[in-house]
Amino acid sequence: MALVPTAYRAIHSASPALAELVLGYWIIADLEGAHRATPVQTAPRPGAVLTINIGRPCVAMHAPTVMQASLLGVQTVARTWHSNRDCYFAMALLTLPGLARLFPGIGQAAVDLQLDLGAVLGDRDTSAIVRTVAASPSPAMIAALLDRWLLARLDAVDARAEITPFAHACRLVEAGRSIARAADAIGISTRQLERWFALHAGVGPQTVAGIARLQRSLQAAQRGSTSARDGYADQPHQVRAWRRYLAVTPGRYRTSDMADLTVDGLAHFL
Repeated sequence: MALVPTAYRAIHSASPALAELVLGYWIIADLEGAHRATPVQTAPRPGAVLTINIGRPCVAMHAPTVMQASLLGVQTVARTWHSNRDCYFAMALLTLPGLARLFPGIGQAAVDLQLDLGAVLGDRDTSAIVRTVAASPSPAMIAALLDRWLLARLDAVDARAEITPFAHACRLVEAGRSIARAADAIGISTRQLERWFALHAGVGPQTVAGIARLQRSLQAAQRGSTSARDGYADQPHQVRAWRRYLAVTPGRYRTSDMADLTVDGLAHFL
């Protein structure tokens, strides 16, 4: 196993060539299990997470086992995890266009599910990337390795014709544009746009819009901003959305202990 401090968190940017596809790499360690008594929650977000467990995987409260390497699709509910002694893992956080470009057509199979990466890529290729990541001597080198691996996959996987307009539609929908206006902007029907979202995201554009709005509100709350109602018509709408997706109200969240892993601009951890 690579040598890292007993408790570690590093966040590295992706290559500019992957900027629209990968939000970044998070490398996290809890080698002594210091945080195993404290649950960690992840928030819904419009994207996917590719995880390589270098050490012992975290315990997932929503699943009996966690794979050595996995792909979690669009997450529509908050999830609870517990750290372990020797916990050490690397994550590549993908955007929706990134999921569609790097793992085309997998949206419906992956939504709210952790897929064994071996079942997606094959056991041989998966074992190779796990071994290489585990042998990397530092988190920075792990991020660089994942960068090279995803760039190679970008070259190896043929882009479907709809990926570019789908990516444009994703940006519009996540920014709060209506589904009809997003479809008009790329010259297709709303029904066709819904089919693309079902294929590549596993959920409809309205669900993506709702999760993106929640993310903006959650990020504002994590910054201590008074604009946490961003995107919501009023406070009751915001509270209902928080209860639906996070099972907590904004007011209760602000008085709780936020995760040490929160990052401005990306509310992956609650």
